[in-house]
Amino acid sequence: MLPKEQDKIKDDFENQTEENYQTASIRVLNHTDTFGIFDESGDINRSVNGIQGIYFKGTRFLSKSSITICGSVAKLLSSSIKENNDILSIDLTNNEMQDSHGQHIPRETIHIRRHVFIRDGGCYEKLTVRNFSDKPCSVDIALSFDADFRDIFEIRGMRREARGQISYPYREGHIYYVQKYIGLDSVERCLQITAAPEPDHVATNDMSFNLKLDRGESRDITFSLIFSVGRRPDNILQYEDALDKFQREIADRKKLIPDIYTSNEQFTHWINRSNSDLNSLLSATEQGYYPYAGVPWYNTAFGRDGLLTAYQTLWLAPHISRDVIRFLAVRQATQEVPEKDAEPGKILHEMREGELANTGEIPFDLYYGTIDATPLFVVLTGEYFRRTGDLVFIQEHWDHILRAIDWIDNYGDVDGDGFVEYAFKAHNGLTNQGWKDSFDSISHSDGELAASPIALCEVQAYVYAAKMAASDMASELGMEDMADRWAEEAWELKKKFNEKFWDQELNSYVLALDRDKKPCRVTASNAGHCLTFGIADEKYAEKLCETLLKPEMYNGWGIRTLSTREKRYN
Repeated sequence: MLPKEQDKIKDDFENQTEENYQTASIRVLNHTDTFGIFDESGDINRSVNGIQGIYFKGTRFLSKSSITICGSVAKLLSSSIKENNDILSIDLTNNEMQDSHGQHIPRETIHIRRHVFIRDGGCYEKLTVRNFSDKPCSVDIALSFDADFRDIFEIRGMRREARGQISYPYREGHIYYVQKYIGLDSVERCLQITAAPEPDHVATNDMSFNLKLDRGESRDITFSLIFSVGRRPDNILQYEDALDKFQREIADRKKLIPDIYTSNEQFTHWINRSNSDLNSLLSATEQGYYPYAGVPWYNTAFGRDGLLTAYQTLWLAPHISRDVIRFLAVRQATQEVPEKDAEPGKILHEMREGELANTGEIPFDLYYGTIDATPLFVVLTGEYFRRTGDLVFIQEHWDHILRAIDWIDNYGDVDGDGFVEYAFKAHNGLTNQGWKDSFDSISHSDGELAASPIALCEVQAYVYAAKMAASDMASELGMEDMADRWAEEAWELKKKFNEKFWDQELNSYVLALDRDKKPCRVTASNAGHCLTFGIADEKYAEKLCETLLKPEMYNGWGIRTLSTREKRYN
């Protein structure tokens, strides 16, 4: 690849936003295809390179949201997200101020509690305003909104030459705020906001409520923000109805993965918090639940991420693996499409919804630029069978397994050397197509980038495990000739791999072989995958463990992705 091509890919898809969402002052809520990034007060503050907002199906719908009390920003008391990742709860109070009649209100006498939750396609909020002063008062609560309908790749920093048309905000009956955007894909995306009670004043981008509160009295204001792509919903749920449905859905979803209790309280909390996090990423699809890769940039289906998540939870929740296999089988490639890096039998890398995907400005609507999802698909299917004994399911998906193995044999081995390697075809696709898919992740020891086709060490491990899994399944189905052939191919690969990839000086498997079969003599965590998936010879396994646990690779918290001694370590 030419340097300028690498720079283009880096410019297009590298995250260039300046705001860090992984901070204590950021609050994140997500539910299937919708997620919100708020500040600790529950507001959404727009900045040039900011990421705060509420996103639905790959588009930021709400780009600004804030509340004021009598024209002033409220003072934050506390802010937290409940353990189940479901509700953002915030306590606010007033600074010293005058009410709408000019009456003095001492500081910290008005309490505002905000409860916010996201349910697929909507955000719902309840404000409870209470007067703790010793006399009645009249306070104005104002809310401001704005929508920019920017694609998530624009938020990440991608520049566009043209955009669609945003309408002027308008009122439509009891929907107090309507704003729509017609994208270059000719799809309407619409934000609708309702409130209860009816606002006392509605302007272009804000609405306000005058609350007359006796001493000790509280009043509620609720909002429903509804996001739609294409057809708008026939009816809009109000806060209480939406909350009731949401809580029932959470209760049902909690049944998907059992809670775990141990004698160690810290461990119990840690693993069940992980359970809640995973639950929040499970998205309902026509094929069942699929674990999305993560908020904010990867809140969608990724092949590798879904497969490995299912693999790691197989012991506890095998139905996740079943649903992941079904989901990916339905989207298995059936033909060669170079601009999507698609080939018959190949498993999906990622799928995106949004204007840029629809117009082809990014190739990720259904994108297949991954070298490892296809063998991992076969591995997971085999492990699911070992865990459940569900032979009927294997029979139902046998054709997909055959097609995946056929892709490994006829497309995966680009140059016929017996190893599976990648070389991207899509002009704006991913340069590197293993799990380290940044443009500069695969290099030689001198820091020079490796030229493709590239054969990664861990991918050979996945292929070995896939052939062994396919052999076991074929044997169960009475296909002994096929089972024997695949087992023999797996053992031949293992033998050849240990001969070509083991480096005595590194005391590790090399990271990869480049286009000229020159080894990338780099110590990286990739080699550890060879232990997990069984391709490592026993005589090398212990040596590799020693290497991975040296200070330059193991920092006490985990194994580094790259040794601190490598040129490209940063």
